[in-house]
Amino acid sequence: MTVNNSIVYSRPLSVSENFFRCRTASGNYRNFVVTATYNQGLKKNLHILVKALRKTLLEYPILATTVQFDKTVNAFANVPLKSIKLNDILFFESDKEWLTEGVINENFIRYCNETQFNLYQENVLFKLILVGDFHLSAIFEHTIGDGLVANYFHEVLLKNLAECELMENTLFEDQFGPLVFENIELKDEILNFEKDRIYIKNSLPPPIDPFLEDIDLDYSFGDPYFQDKVIPEGFPNKWRGRFDTVDTHDISFKLINFSRQETKEILSKCKEHKVGITSYIEVVNALTFQPVFGDNSFTTHRTAMTLRRHYTPDLAEYPYKKILSDPEYKIFGTSAHMGFVQNFPPIKAFSWDLVKKVNLDLSKAVRNKRALNQMKPWKDAGDLLDEKKYGVL
Repeated sequence: MTVNNSIVYSRPLSVSENFFRCRTASGNYRNFVVTATYNQGLKKNLHILVKALRKTLLEYPILATTVQFDKTVNAFANVPLKSIKLNDILFFESDKEWLTEGVINENFIRYCNETQFNLYQENVLFKLILVGDFHLSAIFEHTIGDGLVANYFHEVLLKNLAECELMENTLFEDQFGPLVFENIELKDEILNFEKDRIYIKNSLPPPIDPFLEDIDLDYSFGDPYFQDKVIPEGFPNKWRGRFDTVDTHDISFKLINFSRQETKEILSKCKEHKVGITSYIEVVNALTFQPVFGDNSFTTHRTAMTLRRHYTPDLAEYPYKKILSDPEYKIFGTSAHMGFVQNFPPIKAFSWDLVKKVNLDLSKAVRNKRALNQMKPWKDAGDLLDEKKYGVL
């Protein structure tokens, strides 16, 4: 761990973070992306966007790190990048091809999905694509961020855009260091670690592992009725799948855009039934695929979740207490979890009762202090010092 003035600049990866590192390195995971539509032109106000990006990098320095092997600690670690240019993180695309009726289309998401981040090199692990002037996509490698981080990024950037628009350049330089404000070019340096480390505001986020119970402890607490042990009555056999598994690393998906009114109606119904939208989507997804599954077997489903609610300043090492004590600060990094298995019988019709059951199980899952135990098979078989070994369970 590299600490200066109570700020952690680099640190070794935890077991769970190494799991996600290996998934990326072995090609079994690419990225995740969240696109937000801004109501003010970003390209038109490029100087404000660049200021906001620099401010964001200095406040959330994990964005300015890569993953490399650190010989001083004999482990893979988050280490700061020496230099970041604007064209390392920001890319521009026309909105003619990638928008349909003013909304990001499936072809664009497929295009983003082709983004693959190279670990162990001097390059950033996130990417921003500005489509037209208003649609900004944030793409992240999984070792530095879980599924919430892209949402958080847009929240932070929106706040920083507003602040930077009102901040005089001289005041900005006092707080965040010198930056090119006029005639900005993509080749311009937006961050240099040696020159700018004095302006870094916060530590890297801590790993989630120390805030949970030991990875070797049974996540089910010995409960024979834990959700993944209960087989639906009348369906003793698990669905075998349609084809033999072939590891092609291809991904198939369908983009579904809900209108604002549709989203409002879905959220209203979920609120009425006192369930989260995640539980609703899991059941709808299972129902949608029922014709593929057939009617003779039970199927297994997982809903990925985040474990960041287990962070607490009380259990944190001193350098991390500041960010964990600030309710306004967003905790980046990855505290992701694959979720616990749900076993479903053939689903013939939508059921709010099933949604409520899933919702109850999810609410218990996110509070499970032994959630890391799901990664034990990987920990036992994998190699924390190998660049690629065993990227999946």
